[in-house]
Amino acid sequence: MCDTFCYVTEEGTFFAKNSDRPVNEAQLVKAYKTRQKSEILQTQYLKIKDEGAFAIVLSQPEWLWGAEHGVNDKKVAVGNEKIYTVDDPYQHKEALIGMDLVRLVLERASSAQEGVEILGELLEKYGQGGIADIYTNEPYWSSFLISDPFEAYVVETSHNKWAAKKFTDKAAISNRITLKEFDLASKDLKGISCFDDLRNKDAPTQHADVRLSANQKFLEEISKRPNVTIYDFIEQLRDHNGKNPPPKLVTPFGEGITVCMHVKDFQLTQASMVCYLPKAPHLNPKAFFALANPCSSIFLPAMVPKFVPRVLSERETWRTFYTISRLTEQNDQAYYEVTSRLNALEATLISQSIEIGDNEEKWEEFISYVDYAITRYLEDIKSYSELDLNR
Repeated sequence: MCDTFCYVTEEGTFFAKNSDRPVNEAQLVKAYKTRQKSEILQTQYLKIKDEGAFAIVLSQPEWLWGAEHGVNDKKVAVGNEKIYTVDDPYQHKEALIGMDLVRLVLERASSAQEGVEILGELLEKYGQGGIADIYTNEPYWSSFLISDPFEAYVVETSHNKWAAKKFTDKAAISNRITLKEFDLASKDLKGISCFDDLRNKDAPTQHADVRLSANQKFLEEISKRPNVTIYDFIEQLRDHNGKNPPPKLVTPFGEGITVCMHVKDFQLTQASMVCYLPKAPHLNPKAFFALANPCSSIFLPAMVPKFVPRVLSERETWRTFYTISRLTEQNDQAYYEVTSRLNALEATLISQSIEIGDNEEKWEEFISYVDYAITRYLEDIKSYSELDLNR
C-alpha cells in the first residue's frame, strides 16, 4: 500500500510519495553515479541489456535491486503502487518487478514522456513477474506516476499490458486502478477503452479509496492557493486525517487508514520522498527524504544527485526512526515531545537548504553538517527517558 501524487506549477513540479512496506523491512536512500553502457545488467530476477544510466537517487527496500521511488539528474521522478487486475501474478514466471521498472525508468529517461515509452517497451519485451514482498512471498502488478518539471503520466499495468494518461496540472495514484481513459497503451489493449475493465473486482480497495480521496482533496485545495511550498507536501505525507497523534486502531480494509500508514503487524510507511523539479534549466532538482513513518521522522534535504546525507543510507538510522515510530504510536506524550524536537530541527535544515539554493560549494559543507546534526539528534533521542529503543 502506497500513496503517490504530484502538482505542476508555473515554475516546476512537486512530487511526493509514501512507501508502505512490510513491518521490519528497512528502506534506505542511495545515490548512484552515471553508468556507461555494457553488455548485461542484472535486475532483481532478469539479466537484460545494459543501456547505461543517468545519475540517480533511489529509496530502496534493502533486499531489492530496484526502488519504490526516486529522482534522476534529468529532473524525472517516479513512484510505483501495488495494484490488482484480472491477470493472476502467481501464474507468471519471474521477470521484471515494479521496483525494477522504477529504477530502469530513472536510469534511462530524460523526460516523463520518454519514461512512459521506456517502461512500455520493457513491459512488452520482458513482462512482469516475481516476488516483490519477501515477507508474504507475494508477486503483484504495479501502477506508476512519472513526472518531470512540465507534466506527469499515470501508467497502469497488468503483466505486460499497460495504459498511460498525461496530466499537466495534478495527479494522484494509490493501490487501485484509476484510469477510465488513456492516451497511450500497449498494442494488446485493442478493444479495451477503459483500463478499469481489467480491475480485479474481488480485490478490496477501501484502504486505497480513503488515501486516494485524501490526496485528491489536498491537490484540489492547494490548486486554489497563491503559494505552494515543500512544507505543504511534507505535511500531507504525515496526514492522519487531520488529527494527531497516529490512529490507535487501523485495519487493512479502510478503518483508521490514513496517508501516513500505521497498520500494526501488516504494513507501515517505511520511507517517504518529496522532491521539487524546477523548469529553469540551470536549477538542480531538490529532494527531501524521510526514513520510517514520516510523522515521527525528519525529511532531510538533498541536491540530486551530488549531495545526499550519508545517514539516509545507514540501516541504523532507519531502525532508530522505525523504533521511535512504534513507541510514539503507543505514547501520546512521547509523540508530541519527539515531534516538537524533530520539527524544529527539520525546519532549520530545510530552510538552510532553500537559502543555499544551487551553490554547490555550500551544499558540500551543508550535507556534512546534516549528517552531524542527525547523528547528534538520534543520540539525544536514544537517551530520552520515555523511549526505550532497545525493547
